[in-house]
Amino acid sequence: MPLEYYPPVTNFLNYLSGSKLFKLSVYSTYNSKNRKEYDSKRGTTIFRAKLPHKDDTVLVRLANFFKYNINFTYKIFREKPDVLIYYESISVLPALFYLIFKSRNKVKLVIIHHEYFSKEWYRTTAPIVVKFNHFLEKLYLYDRADSISQTNLDRSSRFAQDNNIDLNKLFEMPNYPPSCWSDNDASFSQTETNTIKFVYVGSLALAYSHLEKFCEWVISNKYDVLFDIYSFNIERSTKEYLESLGSDRIHLFTEGIDYEDLPKMLREYDVGLILYNAVTDNYKYNAPNKLFEYLACGLDIWFSKDLITSRNYVTEGFYPQVIQIDFENLIKESLETLKRKPNFKYQKSKFYCENIYKSVVEQRIMG
Repeated sequence: MPLEYYPPVTNFLNYLSGSKLFKLSVYSTYNSKNRKEYDSKRGTTIFRAKLPHKDDTVLVRLANFFKYNINFTYKIFREKPDVLIYYESISVLPALFYLIFKSRNKVKLVIIHHEYFSKEWYRTTAPIVVKFNHFLEKLYLYDRADSISQTNLDRSSRFAQDNNIDLNKLFEMPNYPPSCWSDNDASFSQTETNTIKFVYVGSLALAYSHLEKFCEWVISNKYDVLFDIYSFNIERSTKEYLESLGSDRIHLFTEGIDYEDLPKMLREYDVGLILYNAVTDNYKYNAPNKLFEYLACGLDIWFSKDLITSRNYVTEGFYPQVIQIDFENLIKESLETLKRKPNFKYQKSKFYCENIYKSVVEQRIMG
């Protein structure tokens, strides 16, 4: 998948490329949504292939799939890496082919996950290619791996149970933003303005979110509220729903926004929204990267009470506030009870990726 769609990947690449210890070769695909192309740094070479498109015929998609897997396998054999890192089940085949012909002592394998996919998901929902790749992971790669990550302990525990993984192989790698996101001017208070501005950034679909209930609350609210959505990956029916509302309080920006521009934009808002519902375990056991990005920029955060892992970050008595919300009954809530209080003091976020990456490099890559 394209690097530009996954900021945690590019954050990790930026960190690794800042070290003289590594020469990096990266294998990805071209992005098809006009995102600004990721700029590789010192000692990094990026190889790209065409991404199979959902509108192509099955034969064309299969041809492109095999083409980029063969291409990347060939390039890996030429590069002869000492450490091989792959992300998610979609990336299995080049790693598998290379490792079959290399001894365990020569090549270290690290598998990184951004999502948690349950056994049920693989059985009932996963695309056929992903099912096949996951079969190969369970057959060979999980046992072959030196380290496997999930983004939090809840997901790690479930992943270990699903796949009978040695717990010593597992580690947590949360998706924190870089420390340059730190809000150095946190004097702003919501109570000083008349309009409360809400923002949502990321992929969006009615079926997997509380969007509809939140929009109803925004439109009917007696207070002056504004809701802006930045999403370059939005389902057509969701886009049509938002356009049908015709509300001057709700604005959709389908061009999204580049990752490096997010901090400046986010600081224009008061509350960052995490609208996921808990229809899958992937969402239920999730503390999404947006939670930590909003925190870094000094925004209060509203998230669904059904997101179990996100509850670990609820705050009291200071800001930014992290608040559990019953979105299905939000219409009954008064904004006054949820607003930041004038006597709250600022507490700077401590969730930045550099410390996590330092530990990963020392213990999982170099160790």
